[in-house]
Amino acid sequence: MIVHGVQEARLSDLGLVDYLEALRVQQETVAEVTQGAPHALIACRHPHVLTVNRRCQTRNILASPSRLLELGLSVYCAHRGGEVTYHGPGQIVFYPIFDLNRLGRDLGTFVWKLEEAVIRVLRDDLGLNARRMEGQRGVWVGPYKVASIGLGVKRWVTFHGLALNISSEKKYFEAIRPCGSDVAVASINDFFDEPLRPQGIRDRVLDKFEEVFELRFTPHPEGHARHGVDEWPSGGIPPHGEKTEEKGPRGSTRREAHDQNLFA
Repeated sequence: MIVHGVQEARLSDLGLVDYLEALRVQQETVAEVTQGAPHALIACRHPHVLTVNRRCQTRNILASPSRLLELGLSVYCAHRGGEVTYHGPGQIVFYPIFDLNRLGRDLGTFVWKLEEAVIRVLRDDLGLNARRMEGQRGVWVGPYKVASIGLGVKRWVTFHGLALNISSEKKYFEAIRPCGSDVAVASINDFFDEPLRPQGIRDRVLDKFEEVFELRFTPHPEGHARHGVDEWPSGGIPPHGEKTEEKGPRGSTRREAHDQNLFA
């Protein structure tokens, strides 16, 4: 049944957290939301890691096992669709554990809203030419992909989610064919002379999540408060509404368990 009006959602900020620990939190939260708990959103960053889809397909990993080791990249299967995705400390990852039984059983609209929350921040707050790319998921600034989406759904409860590049190093993306295609990848800070503060971007995306999904976030005891201690890298961010000049980017063996490193 669709619930009308603003709905409550729990917010957890895990800071920099191992991928498997975040996966454990997701799994526990999915079970809770399935049983009727409020929607939940998990925000975090990960150490360098690659994730592939539920079929554990590694065809779009271009680097050799020795190169992956050199880069410090573990590889894990994820219970989601899509293709290989990189996560690292220079990203903000959002895992929406939303019950679509209450929000409308429409995955297309759900994905559109995920993209829209990011687009509104980049376009309206930061003055970037943020947009969708026809036929593909994610968010682009000009020809560069800055946000990727990979989802899982169980009984209409969503998990996994969206990764937004803030200051990711390109050498990690060169190890893969991102999302299974030859796309040019960039980070938000590639478009600015002074680095933006990731926590500030995170807070603005949370504001847009509330706006687009008609939610009201409340901090979850296991996560950090929304505007609590800044464990994120420093850097400035323009005040709300202040536009900035847009620039081009600078320098423009399968295992059954999904919690094991495929190339360990």
